[in-house]
Amino acid sequence: MPGNFALYSTDIDPTLEPWAATWDPLPATVIRFDNDVDDADYQPPRRVKRGSVIPTGGGNVVQDMGIVVTDGRIVASGSVEAGTWISTATATALRAAYEGTGTWYFTDGVRVWEVQFLPGEENALETTMSLSWKAATATEVWSWSLVLMVVDGPLTPVDPPDEVTP
Repeated sequence: MPGNFALYSTDIDPTLEPWAATWDPLPATVIRFDNDVDDADYQPPRRVKRGSVIPTGGGNVVQDMGIVVTDGRIVASGSVEAGTWISTATATALRAAYEGTGTWYFTDGVRVWEVQFLPGEENALETTMSLSWKAATATEVWSWSLVLMVVDGPLTPVDPPDEVTP
């Protein structure tokens, strides 16, 4: 059964189910990961409060340091050993998305963000075929890791359109 992680084009509204057949038109690109990712191998964006509240004689002084770029980073990975591998088709589609430009929607099945691959980062996407799995099963599966930079979000997801019956 496919996982809930998906990277898809921004030509439809943000949704948790970009693969639903009721989208009209369908998104130009939907890359659905083959397996769910373990919590240990997934790090959604952090929202860390940086700063302090300093009591003074007449109240408080609030120091807000804001957020830093690394707070808006999504890091995920999967491996053959963990059962979170991806297929050759998914690896190829991810590489094509990585080599392109622009932004994507990314969903973990609970939230949606508008993202782009971390600019200038050579290892923003890594895919490695498991040769031992291929030798044992004659099937190509891939271990992977990716780093995405959040451009906007989390966004409010919309449900796929209802099926229209004529």
